[in-house]
Amino acid sequence: MIAETPSSLCTVGATAYRRKQMNDAGKAARVCSRARVVGVAFFDYNHGQMGVAPNAIELHPVLGFACLAA
Repeated sequence: MIAETPSSLCTVGATAYRRKQMNDAGKAARVCSRARVVGVAFFDYNHGQMGVAPNAIELHPVLGFACLAA
């Protein structure tokens, strides 16, 4: 599944609370073997992107991120 953390340049229209969530999640995001990712479900279409789910669902923007295992 694809999960996207937006650039701060793309969050101008969001509330201050949501901008902080997205910023904090972007800073916390890293590679780990198991993670809890919270975000807004978005059905995209398969256009050749790497990691796409079979139904092309994505999480973006990511609003929370936590590694569960190193």
